[in-house]
Formats: sequence, structure tokens, C-alpha cells
Amino acid sequence: MGSRWRVPARSEGEWILKRALLAVPAVVLVVAASLLAPAAGAAPAPPGFHAPVLMPGSAGGTEPSLAISNSGVRYVSWQSPGKFAGSADGVNFEPLATPDP
Repeated sequence: MGSRWRVPARSEGEWILKRALLAVPAVVLVVAASLLAPAAGAAPAPPGFHAPVLMPGSAGGTEPSLAISNSGVRYVSWQSPGKFAGSADGVNFEPLATPDP
């Protein structure tokens, strides 16, 4: 009957204290990792706008049109003088073939 209601020995108290002291650094590491993880695996910047880009050979051009291919290449055309330009990054355009008159 005495064993059911015994007072914990000092060694049990020490064991609980050591266990608690080991848990503190583990909690600190988990919190630090959770704060640093989003910075390391941050999502890419959202799409935005670049400064206006002048198309090569577009002086006096009118009514520009833009098309984007499935692979992300941007194509620009304008009616007068009837030219086309293409770009993989949307900033650096190269002149393409001129359509038939």
C-alpha cells in the first residue's frame, strides 16, 4: 500500500529537470527553423511591369500588338511600317522578318 503513494525520489525530480532543460533548446531550434525556412524557400517575386521598351525599327509605328507563345517568347508587331520583333525576356527585343506587303 505504501508503494502506490510514495514521494518521488530526488533522482526522479532531477530527471524531469534534465528532460525540461533538453526540451528548451529543441523548441528554440524548431522556432528558428520555422522563421528561417520561409526566407530560404521564398516564393518568386510576383509579376510586375518594366519601364517602357522601344521596339527596334518602330519609329512612327502605330497600333502595336503583343502575343506570347506557350514557351514564354514575346512577339510584338505594329502596323506602320509593318514590322515584328521577338524577345525571350520581354525587355530585349530583336527584329524579326517583315511580313509580305
